[in-house]
Amino acid sequence: MYRHRPRHRLIRIKWRPSLGIVALLLTWAAILGLPTGAARADVYSFRWATGTVCVEMHASTHYPVKAAVHAWDAAPGVRLIYQHNCSAYKQIVRVYSGWYGKTGWAAQAGLRWSGDRFVSPLTIRLNNSYGWNYSWTSRAHLASHELGHTLGEDHTIYTRSVMRPGSYQYAYPQPYDYRQIGDLY
Repeated sequence: MYRHRPRHRLIRIKWRPSLGIVALLLTWAAILGLPTGAARADVYSFRWATGTVCVEMHASTHYPVKAAVHAWDAAPGVRLIYQHNCSAYKQIVRVYSGWYGKTGWAAQAGLRWSGDRFVSPLTIRLNNSYGWNYSWTSRAHLASHELGHTLGEDHTIYTRSVMRPGSYQYAYPQPYDYRQIGDLY
């Protein structure tokens, strides 16, 4: 039986060129022989000021957010802390779950930044209207994927990554994801 898997939506406050536009520009630059530098289309150009981030849980335990936090904590250069109250920290990600309705997204990360740095708090919303009946692996993927956005990772076309959109193959970050975060921090 086919189950609709809505794409999650990433809320962006400032306009950034899409991955397609970046790829097109890099392709034309290569054709024309122009230097492209170290283009990184799968990592945002912004990050946290330091690698220590507190993840504040306001979501149902139906989603394995704690396990996702511990998985991302293994990435080089970052330290993720899982708590129910992060008021003692300056860099905070708040995770919520709710019955947001058939919106077309199963999860989304709300990112705010100034210059090349995130502005706290960031938010993750997990939509029970879709995710409640997903498998454990798919729910873990949703949490891990959105946490990746709040650390600075964008979508990628690389197949062995939790950041590949529309793929629920991996529940947690893979070595490729750790390398990307290590390069950013």
